[in-house]
Formats: sequence, structure tokens, C-alpha cells
Amino acid sequence: MCSIVQILFFVLWILEALFIYKKKILLAAFALIFAVVLTAGSVCAEDPINGSDEPVINDLNSSGNGSTNGTNSLNAAGSTDESDFKTSAPPIGTVKGYWIRYETRYLDSVSLATLRSQKVTDLFVLTPKDNLKAIQPFIDKFGGTGGLRIHAWIICFKGSDGWINLDPNTTAGKNIQGLIRTDVSTLVNNYNIQGIHLDYVRYPGTAYKYANSTRIITDFVASIRSILSGKSIYLSAAVMPDEVILSNGAGKYYGQSYDELADYLNFLVPMTYKGNYNTNTQWIGTKVAHIKSLAKDKNGNSIPVLAGIQNYKGDGNLQLLSAAEVNADAAYAMTCGASGYVVFRYGIAKYVAYSVTVPYKKVKYRAWVKKAYKVKKWVKRHGKWVRKYVTKYKWKKVWKTKWLYTSRTYGKYVLT
Repeated sequence: MCSIVQILFFVLWILEALFIYKKKILLAAFALIFAVVLTAGSVCAEDPINGSDEPVINDLNSSGNGSTNGTNSLNAAGSTDESDFKTSAPPIGTVKGYWIRYETRYLDSVSLATLRSQKVTDLFVLTPKDNLKAIQPFIDKFGGTGGLRIHAWIICFKGSDGWINLDPNTTAGKNIQGLIRTDVSTLVNNYNIQGIHLDYVRYPGTAYKYANSTRIITDFVASIRSILSGKSIYLSAAVMPDEVILSNGAGKYYGQSYDELADYLNFLVPMTYKGNYNTNTQWIGTKVAHIKSLAKDKNGNSIPVLAGIQNYKGDGNLQLLSAAEVNADAAYAMTCGASGYVVFRYGIAKYVAYSVTVPYKKVKYRAWVKKAYKVKKWVKRHGKWVRKYVTKYKWKKVWKTKWLYTSRTYGKYVLT
């Protein structure tokens, strides 16, 4: 039927043109009117009307499998209904946060009023797996109505003795994954926290050596998400900023696929520590933009990315950056798409300056070394928590050097 109408329509238009050419205007007008009526009739004959047995349905769900169940494609690609695991927590908004350790000295070193005056919104509190109750004083002091959002910062696959085998098919991997899941369940059911923040949820740069390494990481994060089902609690993770994503979507070095993790996390925090990578502020923004472009959930929506900002020069130099520099790093990250930032970390702010004056003419190398050991002993006595490389690696540079000065300042190291 459709082809006959089209042919007649075409013929009538040809006749109209011919009549116009022959200056037979009246016949041309009749031909035009007939063509219009014919066209309208064909449209009405082919389009269904309300109440017809064959309503118009675009089966966006169909992908060659003959499906005619009429399911909305958005639900098929990824839910937007009540089963969506992310709908229970409100949007994270713009974040200004700190990572902070759990020891009492950090708890006592700052007040809620001070953090509020700095417009801080979130605290990521280190929560030891063997001492979960350590987070409670922070909840009491900084959380609650009118307080900050408190996230339990959990170290996953690295312990005091080094990295832990995380493969669930091994005894060690099964045990550590089970322990973390138990701890998360305890935290969300017994403590008034607003988030779970996973750290060291990765391989130590060796993921390419293991089959299914990315799948193991993703499945673990998914299992944590299932514990939070129905709870208004954020799930986030600190991720490496330099992961190489392979063509199959896997993370080459750390097993962290930004895209896969985005299906289960409310937000990502790439640790864009420019000092550790010997780079600059622009590098922070570049990494944030890159990760944000990849971190899309199963509906294709980008999830929030927060920039992890270092407030000291680097792991090899713990001297604090100026507030202006930290603010500039954070501001640039946000211009590149970050939804805020988290500073690593609160408490890296106590400097120790220890001066020793040595007369140049009387100095001997042995006496110089003795002075260095004296400073080392002082630092150890005044802070048992001093990083090991301060008392081992850093001090070697001091006591092995043979440079002599009339006066010299030793130390100025950070107690962390």
C-alpha cells in the first residue's frame, strides 16, 4: 500500500510541474490539492491512534535477542529504582576534608569551631582494624548534628609487616577480606559515622603479575558496598593517580579500574601528591580531569572525584607547604572538575628545630658525628612516633657528611 501511494504522489507532483510549465494554473492547483489529501490519508492510515491494539513502543532494550518485554532501557543498563545502591546517601556536595590519625594528640590538637571556621566539611579518621572504638572520640567531638561528616578510614591490604596477599583464593586473602568486611559491618551498625573510606585497596604496583587482579579488587569493593545496602553511608576509596588502564579496562599496576570502581563508590579520592611525583599544580588538575573522565557508573554518569592534596613537600621532605600553595593546588583541582579536596594530613605540622653551634677551628669529624647522635637522641626522646627514616635514613645524610660550618642547625624534622 505504502509503495503505491508514494508512486501516485510522485506522479501528481510531476503533473503539477507540467501544468505549471504549460501555464495551466487551474489544473496545477487541483493536482496540488489532490496530492496533499493523498499524503494526509496515507499518514493517518499508517499511524496508530490512542486505544489501538499496537501502541508505539520504542524497544530500547532490544539488542538483537528479540526481547519484547517493554522494560525501560535505563533500568536495564543500570537501575534508577529503589534497588540502586547509591540512592540511600545524599549527594556529597563540595568537600573540604582532612585525613587525620586516631591518636589522642590529634584529637586534642583542634576544635570543631576551628575546623568550622576553615569551612571543613569532612574528617577521614584512621580506624585501626584492631581498635575500632578509636573513632568514637572523634564522633563525639566533631560529629553529630551541626558537626562534620565522619568517615572511617580503613587500611585494607597493608599491615605493619608489609603488604598482605589479598587473593580470596588464598588463606591470607580470605582472612583479611573477611576481617575487613566484619569491621565495616561493626562500624556501620554501632557507630554514628557517615562514610567508609578504603585505603590501600590495591596491589603494590604488581597487579600485572596476577590473573584477575582488577576483578579481585572490584569484587572486594562490591562486597563492601553490599554491607552498606539501604544505609545512608558513603563509600569511597583513596586511589593511585597514575594507574595505567589497559585496553580491557583493567588496572595494570594497582588493579584499580576507575570505571569499575565507580559502579560501587560514591566518590573517588586520587592521591594527587605532587611532591611525591616531583611535579606541579597543573599535574594535579590533569590527573583529576583524566580520572573524572573515566570514573563513570553503569548508567554512564560521572561520579564525584575529590583531589587528595599533600600539605608537605613530599615523603622525602616533610617540610610544610604554605597555606597559599595548598589552597592554590586545591583551587586548580576544582577548576579541573574536582568536587572538593582532602588534605593529607592533619597533624603534619609540628616542627622540631634543634640548633648546635660548633666552633670551626676546634671541630673534629668524630665530635661532629657525636653532635649528630645527640640530636638524634633528643628527637627520639621527644617523640617516639617519629618516622623511621628520620632516625635512620635522614640522619645518615647528617652524620656521614664531612661539611664543616662555624655554626649549624640540625634537625627541623616533622613529628607525625
